[in-house]
Amino acid sequence: MRLGKKVKARLVQLEVVQRKLLDRLTEEDKDAVIRVWREAMQAELHVYDMATKQFVSFPDHKTRLAASALAASYLEGLPVQRVIATQVKNETWEQKLELAKKSPEMLKLLLAGAVIDQAEFDRCMAEITGTKTTSR
Repeated sequence: MRLGKKVKARLVQLEVVQRKLLDRLTEEDKDAVIRVWREAMQAELHVYDMATKQFVSFPDHKTRLAASALAASYLEGLPVQRVIATQVKNETWEQKLELAKKSPEMLKLLLAGAVIDQAEFDRCMAEITGTKTTSR
């Protein structure tokens, strides 16, 4: 996914604002944040039981997991987000065939009338162009 220049500039602005806000936090603020995280990691749900006419407490796992993930990301850093970038050349079949004819191995196969599969063709094309391909 490609981001436009305006979106990238806006993200940079938001990061700057976020850094400025973090710089303004005092030690008391940081202590309050840690206290809230600790309370959130012990969150409970209270459900009224009609049979016993009392409130029953259950662990609030959703809130606890969110608080622990937030604390871990703050203490250890955010997890690495993987990005897959691909580059596709818009070549016609004729252009690929001309490149294939330049390869001695591919030329032998073509002259012998051998039928090759897509993986073999891709391997030979990678050899010609000097790029790596992955088989499916």
